[in-house]
Amino acid sequence: MMKSPIRNISDKNPVSGQIVAETLGASSNILDQAMAWLARDGVGVSGTANDEAFRLWCATSPAHEQAARQVSDFMRDRSFDDLMVRMAEKNRFDEAGAGRVLLFAKRRWSPVRMTGILAAACVLIAVLASDRDIFRSGSGTMIEADSKPKSQILADGSTVQLARGSVLTWDFSGDARQIDLIGGAVVIDAAHDAARPMVITTPHATTTVVGTRFAVIYDETASTIDVEEGIVRVTPSGPGEVPETTLLAGEGVSVSDIGDVSRRQISTASVGQVLDGWRVFAPNRLGDVVGSINRQSGAKILMDIGVGDIMIRGRYHVTDAVQSVQLITASTGLSAHSLPFGYMFLTDRF
Repeated sequence: MMKSPIRNISDKNPVSGQIVAETLGASSNILDQAMAWLARDGVGVSGTANDEAFRLWCATSPAHEQAARQVSDFMRDRSFDDLMVRMAEKNRFDEAGAGRVLLFAKRRWSPVRMTGILAAACVLIAVLASDRDIFRSGSGTMIEADSKPKSQILADGSTVQLARGSVLTWDFSGDARQIDLIGGAVVIDAAHDAARPMVITTPHATTTVVGTRFAVIYDETASTIDVEEGIVRVTPSGPGEVPETTLLAGEGVSVSDIGDVSRRQISTASVGQVLDGWRVFAPNRLGDVVGSINRQSGAKILMDIGVGDIMIRGRYHVTDAVQSVQLITASTGLSAHSLPFGYMFLTDRF
C-alpha cells in the first residue's frame, strides 16, 4: 500500500492527538472565537480589560469554556514546535482560496504563557477570518449551499442546483432573469423563455441562455462554463473588447481574470458530476484547486507563500480532501502536513 504523503504530525504526541480529536468534535466557530480571544494582548494577564472580557466570554457557556481549555492546552504543547518554527522563519503563508497573505504577528508572552513560536502560529491559524473580497449582487434573493448541495426551483420554473459551499443571488422581473454567482459551482436547468434570456454573471464572464442545462463555476482567478444541452453565449468581462463565445452541447470554456478564453470539449455527463464534487482542472492555479477543495469538502487547507501559483491539471474529487491532497502532492512534489484543529499545510520547503 502506498504511504500517504500527508504527515500526521499530531501522531507524534498522544496528548496532541487527543486534543485534536476532541477539537474536531467541537464547533469550529466557537474554536475560532476562542483562538481569536487568545490572540489578544492582555489575555491571561490578571487585571487587564481583555482578560476580564475573555473570562466573561468563557463563563457564557460550557462550550466556550471547553474550547478555551482545548486551545490553551494546545498552545502549551511543544510537540509542534519544529514545524511551526520553520513556518515562522518564512514569515508568511497563503490561505488557500482567499487570496490573502498573512504575516506572522510578533507578540510578547508572559512567562506563564510563554510557549514559543507554536503559540503564535496557533493564534495565526485562528485569525484566518473570512474577509475575502468576493463579487456580490446589490439586490436579489440569496441561495446558499452551506454543508451540502442544495436544489431550488425559481419563479420561472428553472432549477438551480448548488454544489456545497456555493452562493448565488437571483432577481427575476418582467423583462429580465438575472443570476449572480457569488462563489462556487451551480448547475442550471433554465426554463425556455425567448423573451427573457437568463443572464448569469461572475466577475469574469456573463453567460446568456434562453433555455438549456449547463454548469457555471466561479473560482478566484477564473470562471468555467460547461454545456450539457442547448446553446450558451459567454462574454468575457476582461479589459478591452473580447468577442462573445458560443457554446453547444459538449463544449466548455474557461475565462480568466485577465480575459483569456480557453475552449475545450467536455463529456456532457460531467456537468451533473460537478454537484458530486468532480472537477476537471486543465490547467488551473493550485490556489483555485485548493479553494474548490476547501469550499466543497469543508477542509481547511493552507499553502506556503507562492505555492498557490503552481499550475496543475487533472480530475479531482474535491469533496474528498485527503484524496485530493494526495493527488496534489504526487503530481507537484509538494509535501502536506496535518495541523491541529483540522488544518492541513502544503509547502515546497520541507
